Amino acid sequence: MYPYVDAEDITFMLEAFERNINFWYPSMSQEQLGNIRATLQTGMPSEDTVHSCLCLLTLALGCASQAAEDLRFTAEPDAAEKDRRLRKRKLGDIYFQLALKKLHVAHLQVDSQSTQCLFFTALYFASLVRPLQAWEYLSATATRCMLLLSYPPNTHDDEAEERIRRIFWSCYILESDYMAELSACPPSGIARVESSIPLPSTYHTHPSEIVEEESSLYFLACISMRRLLNRVHQLLYAKDTGAAFDHARFPRIVAELQRQLDDWREVLPASFSFSIDTEEAATAAGGFLRQRYLTCKGVIYRPYLMWMLSTSYAETRVPSIPDAMQNCKLCLDACLLHALDLRGFPQTVLIDTWICSLS
Repeated sequence: MYPYVDAEDITFMLEAFERNINFWYPSMSQEQLGNIRATLQTGMPSEDTVHSCLCLLTLALGCASQAAEDLRFTAEPDAAEKDRRLRKRKLGDIYFQLALKKLHVAHLQVDSQSTQCLFFTALYFASLVRPLQAWEYLSATATRCMLLLSYPPNTHDDEAEERIRRIFWSCYILESDYMAELSACPPSGIARVESSIPLPSTYHTHPSEIVEEESSLYFLACISMRRLLNRVHQLLYAKDTGAAFDHARFPRIVAELQRQLDDWREVLPASFSFSIDTEEAATAAGGFLRQRYLTCKGVIYRPYLMWMLSTSYAETRVPSIPDAMQNCKLCLDACLLHALDLRGFPQTVLIDTWICSLS
C-alpha cells in the first residue's frame, strides 16, 4: 500500500530531489529521472525490482529535502509551517520504509543502479541522524564502486560508467567525514585508490545547462576540499608520522597547507564565493563551502594552539616559534566564525547534522 499522491505532488518531490540531493551529489541522470517519473505516474509495479526501490528512495529523499529547504531564512516557523515540514518528513519516512522492504534486490544485483540504491539508503540514514547505519551503507557502496571500477570500461554504457564514478566520489567525501569521527570503524579503502579514479566528467543531471554546470563545479569543489582535509589529517595528525607535536616541522607544513586552502578559495566560481566574516553568503552552496573552509583552517592551525597549551606550564625552557600567538588566534577565530556562521543550510540539516554537531 503506497501513500496517495497526485502528479503535481510527484513533480514537486522530484524537483526537490533535483534541487538538493542531485545538486550536492549529482549521480542521477535526467534519463533516470524521466523513467522514475513515468513509473510513478503510471503506477508502481508490485514486484520487487531495483528500479522500484530506486523510485521509492528518490521520493523519500525528495520529501526529506522539502522538509529541510529554506530554513536559514526562517527564524521561527509558525505552527502551519512546522506542520507542513513535519508532514513532508513523515511522508519521506513512509517511502523509505517501503524502499527498505525492496532493498534486498539491490544487494543481489551488481550494477550502477543497485549501487545507487545503497548510496541513497546511506543518505537517508544520514538524514535520520543514524551515523552507524549511514556509515555501513556508505562502506558497502564504496566497496561496490571499487569492484565495478576495477572491471574494464563498458564502452556501450558511458552513462553507467560515469554514474559509478560520481557515486564513488560522493562516498569518498562522506566516508572521509564519518571516518574522522568514527575512527574505530574499518575504512573501505576508498581513500587509498582515489588518485587512480578519474574526476567527474560530462553527465546530464539537470534540465538547465547552467544549473548542471554549477552542480558539477560544486561537486568538484567539495571533492577538492575533502582531499585537502585528508591531506591535513595525514600530514599533521596521522599516528606515528603526524607533525602536529613536532615544533620543528609543523610550522612549514601549516604554511603550505594554508597556501593550498587559499588557492582552493580563490578558484571558486562567483556563485559559490564567500567572505570570511559573519555576513550571509549569497547562496546556500557558498555558505556551506565557507563552513568547510573554516573547519579546514581551524584544523590546519590547531598545532599552534596545542603547542601553546602544552608549553604554558612546562618546567623546562622550550624554543619559541615565530608568530605562535598570532597563529593561535587564527585557529580560534576560525572556530568562532564556524560557530557564528552556522545556518540551516539544507545540506547541513539533511546530511551533515551529526558530523557538524561534533566539529
